[in-house]
Amino acid sequence: MIPREQIFPLIEAAQAAVDAITFDDSGMNGRGGNGGLISRQTIRKTDELRIALRRAQVEMRKAATQRPIPNMVVEAGASAIANARASRRGMPPISNILVFLRTRPTLSHFYDEALEDARAAIAAADAVRKGDAA
Repeated sequence: MIPREQIFPLIEAAQAAVDAITFDDSGMNGRGGNGGLISRQTIRKTDELRIALRRAQVEMRKAATQRPIPNMVVEAGASAIANARASRRGMPPISNILVFLRTRPTLSHFYDEALEDARAAIAAADAVRKGDAA
């Protein structure tokens, strides 16, 4: 989603570029028109549009990286991690594994570990999706 303060400059720049292209091609009210040749003014307008688009993209990326990961997603990932670890030790999958780990004092560190690992894995996957991965 483009931030609200970026929408109007983007629309204005797009409209100015479109108007300049139309004027270069056809003119307006019987005047102007460059027979399809692109004027310096049109090139400037399209450069302004390019800048407005880049600013909007940067803002969108910032907004996307600042949104928190929903707890439901983290818990689903943590459940998968905890069950995968347990299955490597020969245990069957448990549907409420996080409740089980959280309520057993001797196992609660596994709960914290699974949540931490899930957050890290989800953040890494999100970075790859956005193209920010190293």
